[in-house]
Parts: sequence; structure tokens; C-alpha cells
Amino acid sequence: MAMLDSDAYLKERIDDQLKWLSKASRNNKDKFLRLRILEVILGTGITIFSPFATHWGWKGALTMSLAGGGIAVCGALLALNHHQENWLRYRGLAEALKREKYLFLTETLPYDDDATAFQRLVSTCESLLSAENNQWSQEMSKLSEAKAMGATKAKQRSNN
Repeated sequence: MAMLDSDAYLKERIDDQLKWLSKASRNNKDKFLRLRILEVILGTGITIFSPFATHWGWKGALTMSLAGGGIAVCGALLALNHHQENWLRYRGLAEALKREKYLFLTETLPYDDDATAFQRLVSTCESLLSAENNQWSQEMSKLSEAKAMGATKAKQRSNN
């Protein structure tokens, strides 16, 4: 395998990661804000229209119930999918990679020594990426354990 020079590394590794992280951050931000805004609209709608619900009969009761259920669904999706946390984590990692990239390109400390600058850049960036991968792996492991524990408890309840 051919060694990467700094231009190839920046283009093939860092820039690709920055594109992915920016897109993932933006998608999580959009989902988070949409769900939060929907929660606010539904909650405000319940507050404003609930006094009039009795005048609308079963349609008013159904509307208020659906709005309350919508709030519960939004909250559950936010808790389950961690859109806010992912948005902030991905944005933070992207900004950290950008910082290292620009320090390297401007030959600013700690990248001011030509002999070690590229190796230091790779080491720093790969450490940042590895830490993110480890955190993701730990979260997936916890999720898997929680699912297994939930399945075990459900099985125990069904056996009783």
C-alpha cells in the first residue's frame, strides 16, 4: 500500500470525514429542531384549544388526545435517537478536525516543525476519530445490553 502524503491525507481522510460529519450534524440538528418545534406547537395547541374542546364533542376530545400522543411520540423519538447529542457531538468533532487541519496548513504550533508536522497531524486526527468511534461503540454496546436485559425480563415475566 502506498504511503499517503499530506495533500492526499487531507483530501481523502480529513475532508471526507468533515463532509460526513457536517452532513450528519445537520441532519441530526434538523430532526431535533423539527421534533422540538412540533412538541411546542402541539403543547401550545392543547393549552389554547382545550377550553373549547368540550364544545366540539368527540372531535375535540380526539384532537386533544392526538395532540397529547404526538407530544409523547416526539419526546420518545428525541430520547431514543439522541438527535441533539449527535448533532453537538458531530459538530464538535468536525470543528476539532478543522482546527487541526488549519493549524497544519498554516504551520502553526504544534505543526511548525516540518520534520514531524504531518505525523503529528495524522496522530492527532486519528486520535480524535478513534475516540469518537470508541464512544459510538460503547453506546451501541450499552444499547445492546439494555435490549438483552429487557428481553430477559420480558421472558421472566411471561414464565411467571
